[in-house]
Amino acid sequence: MLSGCPGADRFKNPVPVYKNCPQCGWEVEVWSDEFYTKCPKCGEIVLGDNPPSSVEWCQHARECLGSRKYNRLMEEKKVYDRLIQKETEVEE
Repeated sequence: MLSGCPGADRFKNPVPVYKNCPQCGWEVEVWSDEFYTKCPKCGEIVLGDNPPSSVEWCQHARECLGSRKYNRLMEEKKVYDRLIQKETEVEE
């Protein structure tokens, strides 16, 4: 396993981030290794704060994170991108 990559830190050592649900205002915990989660109160999708990361393009990301975590993140990223696109279309 590779080590020392700052782009993978938030995925290797996740920390909770607290955001308010856009639907009901409930405080929701979204971990730094999650792109989104569902509000436990109303079921609305709450997006995490996910700046671009080298995990998205680095050829060693799968090895660095492990296949299971890497595959989960890439699937979540696809959903996250679609949700962001929908949000942008609504705002326009």
